[in-house]
Amino acid sequence: MKRKDYFKVKKLLLYGMIGAVLTMIGDFLLLGVDSTGAVGALGQYILAAENLGYTRIGLAGSFGFAGIPITAFGFYALYELMQDKTNVLARVYKASVYGYVAFGGA
Repeated sequence: MKRKDYFKVKKLLLYGMIGAVLTMIGDFLLLGVDSTGAVGALGQYILAAENLGYTRIGLAGSFGFAGIPITAFGFYALYELMQDKTNVLARVYKASVYGYVAFGGA
C-alpha cells in the first residue's frame, strides 16, 4: 500500500473508533441502571425500563443513531486493508458492511 492509502485507512479507523465510543455511550445510558433485586435477565430489563426517564432513552437512541453508521467506517477500513479485493469473500465482507449500515448495526 502507498503512504496515501495508509493515511486514508488510519483516518477511517479513527472514525470507526469514535463511532464505537459513541455507540458505547448510548448503551451505557440505556442499560446503566441499578438492577439489584431483579431475578433473571428479563427482570433486569423490566426494572431498568421502570427507572429510565424519556430524556435518557432519547439521548441513548441519539448516540446510537450517530455512532452506528460512523462505526461502519472502521469496518470499511478493514476491507481497504485486504490484499485481494476481487476475492468472493472480500466482496461478501464489503456487502456485509453495507448491510450493517442498512439494518442499523443489528
